[in-house]
Amino acid sequence: MSAVRLVAAGLVLSFMAIAAPTRVATQTGTPSIVTLLDRYEHGDYDAASGLARLDTAGWTGFTRSLEAAGSAWIRQAPPQIPDRRRLVAVSFALEAASAVLDSPSRLLARRILGWACAEVRSAAPDDAVRAWYRASIVLLERAEDWDLLLGTGGDAELKDGHAAHGRMILGDIPSLRLSAAVGEEGRSWGGEPANLRGMVRRIPGASRVRDLDAIAQRFSALTSAPEIGPEAALRLAITDLRRGQVDAASFAGVADSARDPFVLYVSRLVGGAILLQQGKPADAISSLRQALMLVPRAQSAGVLLVSALTSTGALDEARKETEVLIAGPAPPDPWRQYRSGSGRHWPQALRDLRERVK
Repeated sequence: MSAVRLVAAGLVLSFMAIAAPTRVATQTGTPSIVTLLDRYEHGDYDAASGLARLDTAGWTGFTRSLEAAGSAWIRQAPPQIPDRRRLVAVSFALEAASAVLDSPSRLLARRILGWACAEVRSAAPDDAVRAWYRASIVLLERAEDWDLLLGTGGDAELKDGHAAHGRMILGDIPSLRLSAAVGEEGRSWGGEPANLRGMVRRIPGASRVRDLDAIAQRFSALTSAPEIGPEAALRLAITDLRRGQVDAASFAGVADSARDPFVLYVSRLVGGAILLQQGKPADAISSLRQALMLVPRAQSAGVLLVSALTSTGALDEARKETEVLIAGPAPPDPWRQYRSGSGRHWPQALRDLRERVK
């Protein structure tokens, strides 16, 4: 077997090991909503995270119970703290929705969030409520539930979309406009896999070009906005790439103006992929190494780097990079997080919300 094939075989076997699923014990039955809400109200956040053990029947029962007993729990609040108790309940619901996303019952997140949104509308729009809306929008991006985020004209929360409700409380702020643009971008992918090499090579379908033009305009309008401008510029460059405008320099320009490690990594990664496709492996290697300095052992840049090194005949270096990649569990990969927009900020959004609920 040739050295190149040995490198490739090593990568395949390592990724099979990394991707091997772990078994998690599940729990059938519906926990007491009142007990869970009481625990959460007193700072025991395991009341929500422990729900991840529920099976399908457990999640169905939990959701029904939350809709009935959760509303009753709010109404039974002492007169001096009705809004705080409501915020406790909807924050607990948001964490429950996050937990169900990682289960086969993930569509129940819509019902859970719909219940919470209906309840929170009765609360005074203070800083805590604004933190809840910010966190709920981040959660929907993490879920990649673009229909619930943007609306479909259907019933309840699907009519106008959750972002429209958030806009009523938060205002038409740049971050919310970016979330809406990411939602439209998300819809445009359809079932298209996040295959970077394929994206660099692909010729855009004519039926998609008009949608991509509109999405590009939305990102372009946000490139000068404070804080989110670099991410909008990155997403504009990727939309242009999907429209067939292959330009590694545009990604280098985004990286030069960015500070966010996520934006920097993806810019260096995509720029490197383009350079590799254009037959410039030395430049590609430089860009990919810069990406890996930001997120060591990230799979997307690491695999491309091995490919680039192999194409130049640097087989010893390719083997070393392969060994680095398979040395342990892979870190969160920004390229895998790309389609989820601000979903990567969910842990911080949740910490901010919990701080407000205290």
